[in-house]
Amino acid sequence: MTMVWKVSIGEGHTVRLYHGFWSGRAAIELDGEEMFRRGLKIWDTGFEHRFQIEGIAAIIRVLNRPFAFTHELWVDGKLQ
Repeated sequence: MTMVWKVSIGEGHTVRLYHGFWSGRAAIELDGEEMFRRGLKIWDTGFEHRFQIEGIAAIIRVLNRPFAFTHELWVDGKLQ
């Protein structure tokens, strides 16, 4: 699954999350540059990755729900 968020900070930014439902593999890109990669996970319980966009706090959360995952991007304390 690929999630893409457009963030309106400065000139604007794109955050892209790749997350494999079955493999648990994940990668996060900010403006096309990879900043996080996770390999194969036999049992994917979700994860949280913290980073900054132009000095503003951002968090991607992948939450494990029954039979599905929820993907969230929080920027400056606000859900995008």
